[in-house]
Amino acid sequence: MRKITFVRRQYSPFGGGERYLQTLKDEIQKRGFDTEILHLEQPKWMPSWIKFPYYDHQACTVKADRFYFSLDRLSCLDIFNAGGGTHKAFLKTKGFSLNPLHPVYLWMEKRTFENARHIISVSRFVKEEIVSIYHIPPEKISVVYNGIEIEPYEETAYQAARKHIKERFGLRDDTITFLFVGSGFKRKGGEEFLRTLSKIRKPFQAFMVGKEKNLRYYKALAEELNISENVTFAGPQKDPRDFYYVSDIFLFPTHYEPFGNVILEAMNFKNLVITTKQCGAGEILNNEFLMENPKDYGIIELIESYMDDSERLKDEKEKNYRNVQQYSMENNADRTLDIIASLMKAER
Repeated sequence: MRKITFVRRQYSPFGGGERYLQTLKDEIQKRGFDTEILHLEQPKWMPSWIKFPYYDHQACTVKADRFYFSLDRLSCLDIFNAGGGTHKAFLKTKGFSLNPLHPVYLWMEKRTFENARHIISVSRFVKEEIVSIYHIPPEKISVVYNGIEIEPYEETAYQAARKHIKERFGLRDDTITFLFVGSGFKRKGGEEFLRTLSKIRKPFQAFMVGKEKNLRYYKALAEELNISENVTFAGPQKDPRDFYYVSDIFLFPTHYEPFGNVILEAMNFKNLVITTKQCGAGEILNNEFLMENPKDYGIIELIESYMDDSERLKDEKEKNYRNVQQYSMENNADRTLDIIASLMKAER
């Protein structure tokens, strides 16, 4: 049986892709398969727009009989996991750019989709994108939703989280708390998060967690919208668990998110979750919790109705906790392994 090789361009101990591949590797190895992670680094002096074609050459040269699985755009993959969606669609959210990397990405992306034996899409939303933009046959693409390490909800941990956030950030008692988690606020809807909150006519507190290079803009916007006393910019957090625990409503008005593990994480910690139809993970939510777009402020009526009814809010939070149990890393690995096994079987 061929060795399953998870290919990654560079190793980062904080990278979400690395954590996912390591967990997937471990889960598949538990099931008796021979696995490895292959990191291929490029010379630091090399310009970025050359590094990617060079990386493709490196990976394809050493492939031999390995079964290649990757989140990276490479032209010799057995399975490509399109966890980042399509770069072509992503560019539409950025506007005009002279970055020489973009045409290289697009060239690599086209080759990747066309050459991969099979493609895993993290949402129906991304699958439709791939079919529409690159004319890939739908039968070549399987939808496998992401999984997370499901954690049991513990009352003692909840109380400890409230104590921690109260002491460090001034968490208020008996006030509905909103949460936003994401680095790079523009694409993930940081501005729309603040503008939505500014239209709510009831008391609230909110936390924005994540790295943002233009943080001054968002702080100034909160001031301009007269909600600065209600919003805390908590910055990047290595472990945002305590924020999820103390939050009631996770509001994520993203412009483009192929999946969005933060949705699963918020559900795991009993949050009511609201996002946009441009977020892949929104497919697992009821339609009433989906904004048509990041500026769909009509959602405020729904938000305020839950703020007015604590029992209804509690029921929805509990429902999300129950529903997220099926989106475990174990289930993701099982579904992924089914696809790997079917491709290997076809080789015999």
